[in-house]
Amino acid sequence: MNRIKFGIPGIPTTVKKDGYVAGVNEINRLGLEAFEYPFGRFINASKDTAEEIGQISKGKISVSVHAPYYINLISPDKEKINLSIDRIIKASIVGDYSHASTTVFHSGYYTSLSKSDALKLMISSIKLLQKKQIESGISSDLRIETSGKPSQFGTLEEINEIYMETGLNFCIDFAHLHAYSNGKVNTLEEYISVLEYIKEIDEQLLANMHIHYSGIEYSDKGEKRHLPLDESDANHIDLMKALRNMNVGGVLICESPVLEKDGLILQEEYGRN
Repeated sequence: MNRIKFGIPGIPTTVKKDGYVAGVNEINRLGLEAFEYPFGRFINASKDTAEEIGQISKGKISVSVHAPYYINLISPDKEKINLSIDRIIKASIVGDYSHASTTVFHSGYYTSLSKSDALKLMISSIKLLQKKQIESGISSDLRIETSGKPSQFGTLEEINEIYMETGLNFCIDFAHLHAYSNGKVNTLEEYISVLEYIKEIDEQLLANMHIHYSGIEYSDKGEKRHLPLDESDANHIDLMKALRNMNVGGVLICESPVLEKDGLILQEEYGRN
């Protein structure tokens, strides 16, 4: 039977001012089992800090990395693509110091490109990223994240195409799917439909998924901001049931603004029989 490890991005609110090392220790004390570096605007962890986190998390906490937001692998400007790849690689290197299993990244905006042209360019960029990954000796699993806005690359169908063409894994953000669809992907049947779709791509993917989730505010243009579970329409009870029913394994990072509070709620609900 597969199992989900629950965790949060960054430092629990109880030790917010004390840095990443204290944060990982607090995650362990709280009984959560995963930590994700939230490199949203810039990479703000030194090699020494990352190596210390690697030591204290070993055998207890699953570590992952969220690469900086300033990435566009389908930019018409090749230099921006190269800079984006460089940011992903640098984030992954920090992750490797901490024995991170995964590096997640947002992939980019369509701008003036058609979806078919964007897909072709994304495949080319991903192959270049994978080449740089090999050259850098990075061991973490790179994953492209599902998008929260129609203006962004990253539908389920698109990440399927990327996987089939390049073998690149993916991160399923159920809050993003909910926002992208303007309120859908929020029932047991819809959650299971997503997981069945992934199973059809490759059944083995369900055993080691990387998932993001939280409450979310959205409009017909998609994601606006993350919300606490109890301030949103997020149907987390049915999501936990779907994950159990489909025998999903891996990591779920709770991106709620109240971090550990909602992370523990999800973990507790998942553990119900």
